[in-house]
Amino acid sequence: MSLASSPEGPEEAPRERPFLSLAGDTLALLALAIPFAAAPLDYPYHYVRGGWCVSSEATALLAGLLAVAWALADRLYAALARRPLAPVAPSARRLLLALGAGYAAYVAWAAFENGRAVWPEKAWSEWFLILASGLAAYAVYRFSGREGLFLPVLAAVLAGPVVVSFVGLEQYMALHDWSTREITRIWSTTGNANTLSCYLAPALPLAIVAAYACDPRWRIVPWLASVLVATGILLSYTRGGWYSVALAVLVLGLILDRRILVAALAYVVVASLVFPGVVTRATSAFAPEESLSFEQRLQLWWTAYYMWLDEPLLGVGTGSYSTLIPVYVREHPEIDRGLRNREPHNTYLKTLAEQGLVGFALVFGTLALGWWASIRAFRRSRAGPRRALLAGVVCAVLAAALHSGTNSLLHDFRSALGFWTVAGLGLRLLATPDDAGVL
Repeated sequence: MSLASSPEGPEEAPRERPFLSLAGDTLALLALAIPFAAAPLDYPYHYVRGGWCVSSEATALLAGLLAVAWALADRLYAALARRPLAPVAPSARRLLLALGAGYAAYVAWAAFENGRAVWPEKAWSEWFLILASGLAAYAVYRFSGREGLFLPVLAAVLAGPVVVSFVGLEQYMALHDWSTREITRIWSTTGNANTLSCYLAPALPLAIVAAYACDPRWRIVPWLASVLVATGILLSYTRGGWYSVALAVLVLGLILDRRILVAALAYVVVASLVFPGVVTRATSAFAPEESLSFEQRLQLWWTAYYMWLDEPLLGVGTGSYSTLIPVYVREHPEIDRGLRNREPHNTYLKTLAEQGLVGFALVFGTLALGWWASIRAFRRSRAGPRRALLAGVVCAVLAAALHSGTNSLLHDFRSALGFWTVAGLGLRLLATPDDAGVL
């Protein structure tokens, strides 16, 4: 006999979550937001007001550990109060288990690879990045599972890119000489223009779709945030970022709302007139043989390829790429373009070179599974906020995947954490049934 039909009467409504649990979630969210309004320790930047100088790795790890602690406390409370946790779609349980198992296997494999690394300290630093990234994704997934809190968590995740874009625009206004048509690249709090673009790229599709999920009275806010983030990407003058975001926004407009394409085209036209060198920079990629940047990337990519050929299954060890560059340039002088001690500017090739086919299959197989599941969930979802948000996640991952082909997006914490927080939102959307009301 079910509880609902028991002689004692209908089942009591679940009690509210304790204040302590909500306070813990809030504290962990603040920990996630801190690094993106702060200058990294290795790139002091005097345009950041207040002089913040916080380690993003430490705060992300803190956020993840807080999420784990509060999740355990929440499960204990749920068991004692005999009340269910946040709803998870039955069809999503196996998927979430598979994604979690894939991530755990990759963490274990990366730890194994550290024993083969040329530079153990750097290897363990990169392993720490992998661990903290997963904890950050879990933190966002956990927080956003409470009824009515998904959109506030989305706002918290987008707050970082908005603040960083604003600081970058402030930097541009301070550094650019308006009497010339020379370009001025910004880096904001990230210390590098390419890293800035990598960090902002996944945020733009999410900022756009937030307008379809929020209260209509506040719809102008995510649109303004989208313009600010797009301007941050534009002023980084990173061509890989431009192309990646352009394709992601094109797909978003085609699958969600064609008016997005009109707005994007209008933005591009206006921005091209206001900011110098946009058209020239965008079209310069069609003559790669004239680009020093492209020639140098070829050296880095060929080096990664030769490393992988030497150790196709296991790789040369986590974090070993930059240390081994001089060795491979001496063995293959035809690829030498003068670069030493650099990362390969390609997430896929770095993973292949350092962690072999096993590591590559674990990390990108897991990410591909999550992306494919997001596409399926989008196609099956009904019209509404969840469908729009799923479209944003699909296109955010697409932007990150494309950008990873020209930069080591997932191997730099300043950009990786931006991607993994988006992944956490995607996991929550996958876990939430259409009629759950969590949004």
